[in-house]
Amino acid sequence: MIELKKMTIQDAKHICCWRYEDEYSVYNLPEWKVAKEEGYDITKSDKREFEFMSIYLNNEFVGYGRISLKRNQVVLGIGIKPDQCSKGYGAQAFKLLIKEAKTRSNEESIVLIVRSFNERAIKCYKKNHFIIINELHHNARGESVKFTKMLYVN
Repeated sequence: MIELKKMTIQDAKHICCWRYEDEYSVYNLPEWKVAKEEGYDITKSDKREFEFMSIYLNNEFVGYGRISLKRNQVVLGIGIKPDQCSKGYGAQAFKLLIKEAKTRSNEESIVLIVRSFNERAIKCYKKNHFIIINELHHNARGESVKFTKMLYVN
């Protein structure tokens, strides 16, 4: 059974050890000490406690979700442990994140932004009632990267 729990510092540190391969390596975080020095949100206790949640499957930590409130929008994010990807856990967890996002917001729209190459994530989001609304280009780590913005339509 998939469930969301409050993220602990141990879970956050664990995420910094995950290593995705190939093009997904852009999602690798630096080791905890470096992430903390560089000010990653997951290392900040106030952000972690309010915005981040741990995803557990049968009491095993398999991923995390994030719900941020920005400019009258609720922005969702999710990360699944590399060896647990493509097993359907992300889709199950995403349903719980959407439900939690609805409880945290009033009339705000729910959106997400994903790297455009990440077709497996986009497929998951479409199954969960998100539609593509536009594409963006951002400077990420010194290079121009194409992102897809999606909107939740229930």
